[in-house]
Amino acid sequence: MRSCNTLNPQNEIVMCPAVLSTVADMDSLTWEALVDDLNGQLFSLDNAMMDADNLLRANRAIQLINPNPSPLSVNLGRRSHLSQKEIDFLESEASFDLPDPPELDHFVRAFFLIVHPNLPIVDEERFWQAYKARDQTVGLSLFVLNAMLCLSSGCIPLDIIQKAGYQGPRQASTTFYRRAKLLFDFGVEDDQIQVANGALLLSYYTASSKSPQIVRNTSWLNTAIEYAKNSKAGHAFEGSGPPGRQKRETLRLLWCCFVRDRFLSVGTHRPFKIHNVPDLHSLRTQVFEGDHGPNSVYDHDTSTLLTKLFIVQCRLAVALTGVASEVCTPGVLPAGEQEARASLERIEGLRASLQQWFDESVVQFPTPSVMFVSERNVTLSVNVMYFRYYSAKIALAHREALLMHYICRSQMLDEEAFRRCLCNIEDCVGSMRELVKELLLMDLARCLSFGSMLYAVFPFILHWLDVKLASSAAQKAQREGRLKLFMELIDLMRERYSGSDGVDNVLQLLQDQIESEPSLLHLSTQGPDSHNDQLRPAQAICAKPMNATPWSLGRPCPLANPEVGWQDVLVYRRRLYFQLVLSLEVSLSQGFAARADDILPLLQPLQFIDSISEDS
Repeated sequence: MRSCNTLNPQNEIVMCPAVLSTVADMDSLTWEALVDDLNGQLFSLDNAMMDADNLLRANRAIQLINPNPSPLSVNLGRRSHLSQKEIDFLESEASFDLPDPPELDHFVRAFFLIVHPNLPIVDEERFWQAYKARDQTVGLSLFVLNAMLCLSSGCIPLDIIQKAGYQGPRQASTTFYRRAKLLFDFGVEDDQIQVANGALLLSYYTASSKSPQIVRNTSWLNTAIEYAKNSKAGHAFEGSGPPGRQKRETLRLLWCCFVRDRFLSVGTHRPFKIHNVPDLHSLRTQVFEGDHGPNSVYDHDTSTLLTKLFIVQCRLAVALTGVASEVCTPGVLPAGEQEARASLERIEGLRASLQQWFDESVVQFPTPSVMFVSERNVTLSVNVMYFRYYSAKIALAHREALLMHYICRSQMLDEEAFRRCLCNIEDCVGSMRELVKELLLMDLARCLSFGSMLYAVFPFILHWLDVKLASSAAQKAQREGRLKLFMELIDLMRERYSGSDGVDNVLQLLQDQIESEPSLLHLSTQGPDSHNDQLRPAQAICAKPMNATPWSLGRPCPLANPEVGWQDVLVYRRRLYFQLVLSLEVSLSQGFAARADDILPLLQPLQFIDSISEDS
């Protein structure tokens, strides 16, 4: 068995040292060398396409309906090492069961429509060869299939889920997750690539945990990376390598691992695991040719467009490498001013790199995208990509503002630099609000992954703070309308994902911090102290034209609200603002709501002197 404690109450991944012993000698194998070697071998082989006549050619409207379905050719894996008692236990847990074909069709279709474009880890043509034609020569991995069903559960209409025997999406995803985990724990799947594929898919599953010191998604990602490397070491460096199709599958896996590693690092403020950045030249469309076949859920043009979109996301992941290095240790300050200034210089370069990525990407994939693409799910993938981009920019701006305050340690900052931080944050929050609005209007928000919904937490808090600071009924109503967009998104998350209770705990923590700040009442009723000549309203700080920003594309930075808003908290209540930022970042990093003891030590070195006296 792979797990030291397979049946632990929390169903957590607790890896035995023996599990990773086979990859203990992999330290000398760099990620870059891994991808480069695969790329060289991949395109030196004969890449003849599979004979299309051997594929099932069903009408697209009924392509997932099998009038007389035969049993799926599922690879039940290696069971000779299991005792009869263990096999009986797995059977009692329905680990070898799948939904009936009509409902299973919906789950699988949802996976390729919603999940696959952003994580094209499965060769779609090869999958349909086995699934539709019930090809007995190509068995589906039961471990990977359960992982696929786990992720697609959140995208299935409720009536279909209930026909499959589940009360709702949360129960369905939890059931498939448990089955996949049991198959993994008992070592039923013995193909290294398939283990890595399934583990990477399961890194997107998030649920409540009574054992918060174990972060489930990072554990699964680590497993996927190790098995990906081990699969390469097992045969790819040998003289007789695997066939061309397997080379493509391995290269898919490596890039999907890299993308997941970077997005997870920036999104949760945890250190990334893959330290070598692969060569972008290895990203060729031939790697994904299996997604453009006649059996794809999308037509050829759309599937090709989605492949190009994933390649753009890979470029974003490369650009985020430096960002992740800066933001992966929440609240950790440099040793001195010189090091802090060096970090600020790096941030300047990183911001320029992100800007360059955006300028190049927005030409190919405009935003808002609904005006430029006809396929709804392309809009979903485009918006998810820009969600990640804006979230990374906010994290970088927060780090920059924190370092500037650390260097100054007084109420007067470099106004121009601080104004840029404020405007960057304001611009990104407004842009994310437009993305959320578009997804809600198109009824696509329900298809967002749990991780994508997490990007909405901080904008939600800023809009909630705006409502608290409203000074008139009309202004409050306007701000509540903006807040409602993020509330709807979080409500959808609660309906579909078990991990939402952890998000609720973090939201409650941040709201309690705001409620317990008495000086906010003074700020909301009187505004900044007009008798202090050194102060000016927040909107004055952000009123002057700036250089082009990603969303405005050359237009002046949007003005802060003429009345008091969250922008004034950043300017005049910096301690509270950074307390909110660090509380969220630490909570995401450790996987559960931060405590006061976690945050206060991070604030003490900053020696905050707020612009308005606490006694005023």
